[in-house]
Amino acid sequence: FFPDQGESGRWLRTIAAPIVDAGGSVIGAVETLVDITGIMLAERSLRESEERYRTLIDQIPDYVIVHRNGTLLYVNPAAAAQLGYTLKDLIGQPISLFIAPEHHDAVKKMMIMRMAGEKVRPYEMNIIARDGTLRTLLVNGALIQYMGEPASLNVLTDITTVKAAEETIRKANEALEKRVAERTEALTKTNVQMEEEIA
Repeated sequence: FFPDQGESGRWLRTIAAPIVDAGGSVIGAVETLVDITGIMLAERSLRESEERYRTLIDQIPDYVIVHRNGTLLYVNPAAAAQLGYTLKDLIGQPISLFIAPEHHDAVKKMMIMRMAGEKVRPYEMNIIARDGTLRTLLVNGALIQYMGEPASLNVLTDITTVKAAEETIRKANEALEKRVAERTEALTKTNVQMEEEIA
């Protein structure tokens, strides 16, 4: 790096070859300087971009995975921690080991569609944590290039608590509807009795 060259310095690659006389003694050198500042700045920019991306993916609370044909290639720390696994437990494993059996066929179909470049709408699936509990996830994904080959990048949002809340509300609504129906029936009977007494 030559800090005194240009406004903010220049990266120069030096190539040198000796000049020798008839007796084989070095009497000088031929040097060529190649300005590689553009290459060095592009590499720095790429490294910084990769670091930002990696930091984002590693810190995001959603589960982020990359798989190729169902084999896990990358799992972010949040996914591993929330499911009770280490990254080593997950990388290289078939994703089907962690998917609830009732979702295997549907997920396999979605994986085939995505790997074929087809658009796949977000879908829900259940996965099994290390402790055996089921987690409900909303799956969004895209086809990407990973290590030079097509792969599926997926962001999995854990909606287990949302689904539990929906179920609680559904049960409360059913109970309320049942109570309203019972109360309506009781009021109707009382109304009929009163009409009979008045008549």
